[in-house]
Amino acid sequence: MLSHQTGQHGEGTIWDELLRCWTGDSATLVDSVRADRRFKKPVLNSENGYEYLRGDPTSRKQVHHTDKVRRSAWRIVCAGGYIAAGFHGTLGHSDVWNRIDAPNHYSFHVRDEGAGAQLAVLYDFFTATPYWRMQPFAGVTGDAVSLAESGKTYVVYLPRGGATTLDLTGATGSFTARWFDPRSGEYEDPYTVSGGGKRKIEAPDSKDWVVHLRVASNK
Repeated sequence: MLSHQTGQHGEGTIWDELLRCWTGDSATLVDSVRADRRFKKPVLNSENGYEYLRGDPTSRKQVHHTDKVRRSAWRIVCAGGYIAAGFHGTLGHSDVWNRIDAPNHYSFHVRDEGAGAQLAVLYDFFTATPYWRMQPFAGVTGDAVSLAESGKTYVVYLPRGGATTLDLTGATGSFTARWFDPRSGEYEDPYTVSGGGKRKIEAPDSKDWVVHLRVASNK
């Protein structure tokens, strides 16, 4: 079977010729946010991915699949950064773009492929969470990134599902844990995780998921 994924754009990302956008994930994104945090100032990633629009020009391949936009946003925030969303319909409508990409004509589109609603889900999740008290948490394994107010609240993002080990060695008591779907904004049923050790946590499937733990006494 022939693949329609035709080129690399940095480590971890692939240009999909059929969809006409970048897919996958940057392998260096989280490390980049972490490196910038050493200056002890807010870290803002302002162009983590302009979402593609089907049938529109590709703006010289500066467009990204909805899933990639969502996963990048969650990874940035859980690594301790902030995002400023961009949309293809607002990127290439200016005279500048019409000059540098003359074969195409760019017009303003107030529409998206789903990223707008999914970024709203991220916003609602964190406005209901004491994120201002949370710091990046290194006590996770594998392809996971986490924020925590240690001993009280943990948010762990798994961009490809699977399992991770969460280090709760320094935490006492038990936690109420719930899986959160970053695509729909819906929670799964709660369950209990005990502190005092390293706990294996496994996502419901291979899609991206968030697990949210709160100390049980805070309910």
